[in-house]
Amino acid sequence: MVSSSSIHSEKELLRKIARGDHHAFREVYERYAPKIRAFASRVLKDDELANDVMQESMLKLWQLGPKLTEIQQLDAYLKTLSRNYCYNVLRRKQLESRVEGELGDEWSDTTNETEDLVLLNEAKHLLQGAINALPNYHRKAYELCHQQGLKYQEAADKLGLSPHSVKTYMKQALRSIREHLRHRSDYIVLLLIFELF
Repeated sequence: MVSSSSIHSEKELLRKIARGDHHAFREVYERYAPKIRAFASRVLKDDELANDVMQESMLKLWQLGPKLTEIQQLDAYLKTLSRNYCYNVLRRKQLESRVEGELGDEWSDTTNETEDLVLLNEAKHLLQGAINALPNYHRKAYELCHQQGLKYQEAADKLGLSPHSVKTYMKQALRSIREHLRHRSDYIVLLLIFELF
């Protein structure tokens, strides 16, 4: 049985993620990604596909934005979401098996580590473009607090601002970057997993 305190903390995490808080997302990711991966692995009998289901599920969660606050039980929501993705994968596997049988040796899997590296580099480039597009103080606050790991007070001292102003600029920067990346959802999970965003 889920305790009321854990439900409360979950709802708070979802509210933070809805506002673009990547730290809250990472907390939910670390809590639920292993569960989703294990469940998908049992269903699909394929660790790589299970990992894909996990990433798709977490990406969907991130993309919900303000609708996240409507989720009553995150555990149940993610269980249903991952189960639906598993069903989709199984249907796709059946289709691919039929096509592979028809094509024989002409069928090839082009996915490899080099392509993954290219994708990550493209994601980094896209993120840097979003950062460069920020207004001056937003960009500086983001670079100091997120990329260099300074606390609001430390960043405020460097910028000659109040900690409250730095916090505000950081929130606005995250919102702007999230909006900038909204149409490139294929990269978002990659950036979050590698803690680049």
